[in-house]
Amino acid sequence: MGIPDSMGLFAVAINFVPQILFYISHTLFFNISKKFKNPFETIEENYKSVSFIVPVRKEPLEYVEKLLEYVEGFNLPQYEVIIVSDDDEIVKEELFKKLHEWRSRGFNAWLVWRRRPIGFKSGALNTGLYASIGEYVFPLDVDCRPEKCLLGKSMGLMEKNPSVIGVVGRWEPLDLRERLSQAVGLTMKAVVEILFKGRSALGLSVFPLGTGTVFKSKPLKEELKGWDINKIQDDMEIGCRIIGKGYRIEYLDNCKAYVEVPSTYKSLRIQQSRWAYGATDVAMSRFKNLMTSPQKPIGKIEALTFLLQYLPAMLTFFGTIMLATLSLITRKDYIMKYYFVFATWVVSQGLYGYALYSKINSVLNNRWDTVVNIGRNAAVAVALTPYLSWSMLKALLRLKIPYKRTPKGIFERVESRARIPVEFITGSALFTVSIYLLLTGGVLTGLWVMLQSLGYLYVSYRWPDSVFKC
Repeated sequence: MGIPDSMGLFAVAINFVPQILFYISHTLFFNISKKFKNPFETIEENYKSVSFIVPVRKEPLEYVEKLLEYVEGFNLPQYEVIIVSDDDEIVKEELFKKLHEWRSRGFNAWLVWRRRPIGFKSGALNTGLYASIGEYVFPLDVDCRPEKCLLGKSMGLMEKNPSVIGVVGRWEPLDLRERLSQAVGLTMKAVVEILFKGRSALGLSVFPLGTGTVFKSKPLKEELKGWDINKIQDDMEIGCRIIGKGYRIEYLDNCKAYVEVPSTYKSLRIQQSRWAYGATDVAMSRFKNLMTSPQKPIGKIEALTFLLQYLPAMLTFFGTIMLATLSLITRKDYIMKYYFVFATWVVSQGLYGYALYSKINSVLNNRWDTVVNIGRNAAVAVALTPYLSWSMLKALLRLKIPYKRTPKGIFERVESRARIPVEFITGSALFTVSIYLLLTGGVLTGLWVMLQSLGYLYVSYRWPDSVFKC
């Protein structure tokens, strides 16, 4: 085997093998999740004092007020809402006036303004944590709408089991009216449910979610010393340390936490780039916490896999470019040459596709809409790979990045300047290469490159304002 063929095999391997492992593992969890029986379904609700911590920065003021109205509707016996603002002084004054109105009505809400917003979202959470007096803390984004039972049952569960210091509710998309939010929201719902039910069915601890997780306050303050302000991904980071210390985070399937999903491609790009960096950074910095934790070996492996969930996307991006370049130079169809790898990918992708289809169709109850949403989400996932790859590389190189909040509400659609349309350029280049490969006999490699190019071109066509403007 010559050097070009060795490089071709390597390109095929990094392109398809990580995806195969991803699809197989998620398919297994899909089947395992069917055996999930919620042991906490009959747990009695027990309402103790709770502190809602709401970090805000450039959030629409109406979102804050709607959250306060929602919490007020719980009619809790002991509670406080701590708004931690990293906004400028003008916004701070608006928030203060609004909260003053609420406090005059007897609503227990407080504003903490950070003149120097150190530590990203984690720093804001720590500020709220150490200012809180509740026995439990519930970090909330302004767009999260948890069911009341998530509070009561979480407290009831943690009161009975000292080893449990966090309870995650069932993640649900809040608004599915837009094409993008529907495709992404339904897929995220399916994946989260598969993984959380699967891990719970195996007796493993789950990771907390950034919003929708209730914590015991005391161990967070005294043992864990709050969130790590040097980490962007607050939920995964603290989850690693909780698991590493032998504590558990349980999944409560019968109580939901509704969360808004980005409705523009620009917002999704910002969100996913931050998550890709944050998850990779946590995988490297908290590797020891996971490997020395008292959980089962399968739990350690799966937890690390969860943190490295963006790795297949990065390898597919680089693998596709490498395959296209090698095939142009050598005029060889490397996917055809190593067809057995591609055939395995087809089978594993089909099995995983069926799992996703089953989950999403159970919500939509429409076969065509289900297929369309899966295809749309796949196209978006492809278009995001350059950004995910760049974010992961920066994390691997230990480069620091600024924290960018996901735009919400009016901030999702603000006027912006022109940008280099990476998606359109990449899609056009790959499509051109794929045509050449098909005309010169590189059938499978050409079809693969074309399939990838269509994802970029679809996103460029469907959401041009997010592709050609930043």
